[in-house]
Amino acid sequence: DQWLSTAFSEMLHTELAAGDQLRMVSGEDVARARLESRLPEVDTLAKPSLQRLHAQLNTDLVLLGSFTALREKANERIRFDLRLQDTDSGETLAETSATGNPNQLFQMATQAGTELRQKLGLAGLSSEQSGEVSASLDSNPEANRFYAQGLDALRHFDAQQARDLLVRAIAADPNHALSHSALAEAWFDLGYDPKAAAEARKAFDLSNKLSRPDRLLIQARYQEFSHDYAAAIETYQS
Repeated sequence: DQWLSTAFSEMLHTELAAGDQLRMVSGEDVARARLESRLPEVDTLAKPSLQRLHAQLNTDLVLLGSFTALREKANERIRFDLRLQDTDSGETLAETSATGNPNQLFQMATQAGTELRQKLGLAGLSSEQSGEVSASLDSNPEANRFYAQGLDALRHFDAQQARDLLVRAIAADPNHALSHSALAEAWFDLGYDPKAAAEARKAFDLSNKLSRPDRLLIQARYQEFSHDYAAAIETYQS
């Protein structure tokens, strides 16, 4: 069930990033910080741990959570519990939860994101911004699972397993731009530069409806893997 953690985290990240009201730390940087800091798998962090994360990631707020898979005969329900903590004071600023079946991850992320925005005093998303979020996320449950597993493998430096999983994600949904971009990264890590550039180009061609942060990331990877380093640096800086 671990893929559910990665999938929901990515969806919630995309939901909260929409509208450019919050500066989100990338999922890759979060994964690296967790590995380097050896953070415990807990629902809340003590003040010293939060302050270390503030120093590592330059983040003011940390969103933590856990999930429980509830299986009853043919039914499967997932419950996510989330807590927002201040990295300076250690205070818990907000708590929320979302429940549904594994095929409703997008709806649960939207619900949790809406509640967190309200508790932070932020404006809701416009219809255009909601459309960008929908375009970034994969509504195909099988593709979503393989994409999440592939991302997790990439972040644990297993590019070969990531490649195999992301190929399966794209087979399930050939039009998911972020899957193509992640596969390009896996090919690049494995030393297949031409394949990385070709896959990055596919991601770029499919990215026009995504949110600005996702479009920029995909564009920067395409430029980097195509050896246009000056343009890639500029886009990454953006």
